[in-house]
Amino acid sequence: MKRVFITGASGGIGLSLGKIFAENGYSVALGYFRHGERVEELARSLGEKGIFALPVGGDLSSYDQAKKAVEKVVSAFGGIDVLINNAGISQVGLFLDTTEESWRKIVDTNLSSAIYVTKFALEDMLKRGEGSIVNISSVWGLEGGSLEVAYSTTKAGLVGFTKALAKEVSPIRVNCLAPDITDTPMNDHLTAEEKEEYAKDTKAGRVLSPDEVAFEVFRLAESGESGKILGI
Repeated sequence: MKRVFITGASGGIGLSLGKIFAENGYSVALGYFRHGERVEELARSLGEKGIFALPVGGDLSSYDQAKKAVEKVVSAFGGIDVLINNAGISQVGLFLDTTEESWRKIVDTNLSSAIYVTKFALEDMLKRGEGSIVNISSVWGLEGGSLEVAYSTTKAGLVGFTKALAKEVSPIRVNCLAPDITDTPMNDHLTAEEKEEYAKDTKAGRVLSPDEVAFEVFRLAESGESGKILGI
């Protein structure tokens, strides 16, 4: 049975990721920092179906806690076949209002956590000579978003991280998904009307569902591709 570690598993996309990997025969490690009750509930429901689901709490923007989280997963599962770097937060506001604290928080959460977790997961993958990593960026990481400069910067960092790492760690596959506006709690600051108006100009022409995004992540993780940046 394959094994996946999903960070940010308590969010809208994260919960969908846990379900789709479990439905396809994976043991799932569900990383979270807040809203642990959502992860615990999902783990219980999957366990009732005979699926090994492991909640893994911790602040992955901490180097030491990221290391401990990966060690916990490897100890419980015997290894990690797929890593999904999904943990992230948003930050909406004028760039000139960015403080040192808010900048450090979003960089650490969106970018540093992915780098730390990947470093430690790679140590396991490289020993076995196989593995797949998918980083979750955003359309703003490709195009940039007004009033979301810091967020766009961190998501662009994941794109560069993906491209560079894919060249360095072959045969480990490293890919990146950059979804457009998705119906998740991260976008709850927008009204339904604002979401729909914005979505008219997107690639899909509508607001994406977490399940749609999770499906594309799963497809990338299972593909033989590496170094791909997929916008949806």
